Amino acid sequence: MRLYDAVRPGLVDGRYRVRARLEVSADHAPALPATPEDARYVAVGSDRFVLPDDRIASVHPAAGAEGAFGQRLPHVALHRLTLPWERTVVGRPWLALLVVAEGDGRLERVPTARAAVGDQAFAALNATEPVDGDGPPVTVLRMADPVTLMGLLPRAAELDLLTHTRQVNLADTALAGADDDGWFAVVTANRLPVSTGGYHACLVSLEGHDALVAGIAPPVVPPLVVLHSWAFTVSATGGLFDALCAELDVASFAAAAAVLERVDRGGAAGWATYRSAFTAAAQDGGGDAPPDVTLDAAFELGRLLGAADGQFTREMVDWHRAADDADASTVSLRAIDSALGALNQDPPMRLVREAPVHGRRPLDSVPAVLDQVVRRTFRRGDVWGVPGSVGGVRR
Repeated sequence: MRLYDAVRPGLVDGRYRVRARLEVSADHAPALPATPEDARYVAVGSDRFVLPDDRIASVHPAAGAEGAFGQRLPHVALHRLTLPWERTVVGRPWLALLVVAEGDGRLERVPTARAAVGDQAFAALNATEPVDGDGPPVTVLRMADPVTLMGLLPRAAELDLLTHTRQVNLADTALAGADDDGWFAVVTANRLPVSTGGYHACLVSLEGHDALVAGIAPPVVPPLVVLHSWAFTVSATGGLFDALCAELDVASFAAAAAVLERVDRGGAAGWATYRSAFTAAAQDGGGDAPPDVTLDAAFELGRLLGAADGQFTREMVDWHRAADDADASTVSLRAIDSALGALNQDPPMRLVREAPVHGRRPLDSVPAVLDQVVRRTFRRGDVWGVPGSVGGVRR
């Protein structure tokens, strides 16, 4: 994994005027009159009021989860790697993740963006970047009071520290998931949910709230547009991987093998038995008993886990590449030796003589030798498509 402070787009969202004109000149000739200037307006935009579900790569804690999450900062990973920097608030990222406890605020669905933020704020948003009509339906966060809002809202200097971009290895499916390039933007909350109870994590837009980001408390709590939110519950124990493993009832895994329906590779339906890994050995049920597929399942699981491990995959591919290169070298050397034939035993100067050697001219072998040299010099296409590693480090 590689971490970057930010990946900023070439153009931030907004309206731009593009001006173009043509001037034609030639040596020793008067310049032609310039063409009239042509001006065009373009709008650069992206997700602004709501994030579709396919923009969200992952969240922590998981939506609806319950557990001891009090020592881990909630965060959201976004597929669009430049999104937090496509707009700015006082030169900082325009997104923040607020962790709102029950009673600190409420979420409200509003039919249009104009109705959500008010006419004055909507006019300011429309001036910087056009909005179609009154805007789409939005969800807003209404905090209980200004003190609670200012206590949760990150300040300008903190916004840079709470956003970053990460690049992960696509071969590591645990990190990359189904992403096509392995790049993610991550927005982290500034609040640990240390108290037990219910929480909402809200990815809010700070666009138009420059004064809030600067630390100036408003007389009235303004609504904050929520692009994405999810709920989770903090309890004293459980929820985390180590707690789930500690609470496993191992004895229940040692029960008798389960009989399951199966379809074999030939498409025939039948029955099979599967036993837990905590069972020492398969039970012999006789000739008519369903086949035991435990070892087959374990083999397939191990193969998939190995393929999902990026470092293991790179080391296996390195081994295959080395074996292929060794085989190719052996074949090439044999071909060169065959082409040179008896000339291998002659002095190098014999190669330029025209007199036949052992029934053939020395230079007759040169094209075959050069062909093998070219084959060994130019690399073949990489059929593996997996980055190699040097000393266990990805290249």
